[in-house]
Amino acid sequence: MKLHLHPLQIQLIRRVRVILKNNDDVWQELVDLGLPALGLPLEVGGLDLGLATEVVLLRELGRALEAVPGYRETMLAADIFKLIKNQRLGEEILPNVALGELRIAVVNIWHESPLKLYSGQKINGRSAPLAAAGWNGVILRAQNETEDVLFFMELPQPGCLIEEVETLGEKATRLFFNSVDTGTELSVDDDMDEALKPAKSAARIRQAALLLGIGEAAIIAARDHVNQRQQFGQRLIDFQTVAHRLATLVGEAEGVALLLHEAAWRYDVRLPPEPSAVQSLAMATELALNASRLAVQLHGARGLVKSGKAATAYRLAAVEAVRMGTLAQLWYEAGCHRLKAVSG
Repeated sequence: MKLHLHPLQIQLIRRVRVILKNNDDVWQELVDLGLPALGLPLEVGGLDLGLATEVVLLRELGRALEAVPGYRETMLAADIFKLIKNQRLGEEILPNVALGELRIAVVNIWHESPLKLYSGQKINGRSAPLAAAGWNGVILRAQNETEDVLFFMELPQPGCLIEEVETLGEKATRLFFNSVDTGTELSVDDDMDEALKPAKSAARIRQAALLLGIGEAAIIAARDHVNQRQQFGQRLIDFQTVAHRLATLVGEAEGVALLLHEAAWRYDVRLPPEPSAVQSLAMATELALNASRLAVQLHGARGLVKSGKAATAYRLAAVEAVRMGTLAQLWYEAGCHRLKAVSG
């Protein structure tokens, strides 16, 4: 595993920074840059640059507190299409994903499915909150009398309502299904949870990269504030309790980055990415939550201003931290992987 960035990755980072600074339509600019195509195979119009390149850019997006609604979910959907038996469907869908023309939600992959399948043909129920994106497709997991089944359908769909909701002041959506036709079934070779493991590992690595960036954004906001704010005749940074807590977070961020790049590298060279994938997500989640809380605390009343970086990082971290399971669930799974590796 290389510990330094490739020149291409550095150039992409610079370009993304320009986009984030100077453009309102971030999604379209990132599409023009080729972000959706980064990790997709060449044969479907992708750039085949690997998850390691995606991780670098997602970390940068996190630092800018820009979650890019729909990108990570669509990449998870693309990875699922690469795993299903119906390769023809994947060949039809993935080129449009690479062009940025599709944003595909993935519903009930991380939690037990509340969606019910009746008479083998109709779906009822509602999804957990999703990012607010222009969804035009959905992969969903529904439960019939005996097992869970995976489907893909285009949106909009008769009987499927997309409702706008809010999570901690951030825009989100929820899908409601009222006797909706199932669409195309996505069958896999093995047990569903086992078959989806590679796609879920990649999704966790992407999520960890975003959360690492959010944590670093909170650290930077706190650092800038305590270097300027004065109390009792001296800067806040000169108080050891403040300086030591920030220094600890900086060190933790470096550790998360190393584990994250190891996980991405293992995925790209087709080595088992676990337990690094789930552990990097757990560590990045802890970092983002702890750093954003500290940033709000150090800012005092200013930390509660909605437009401020500290408050924005806090809200974004709180929402993204539970998207793929709670912190307790992530650490439990990471521990199980580590114990399994030790026991052989």
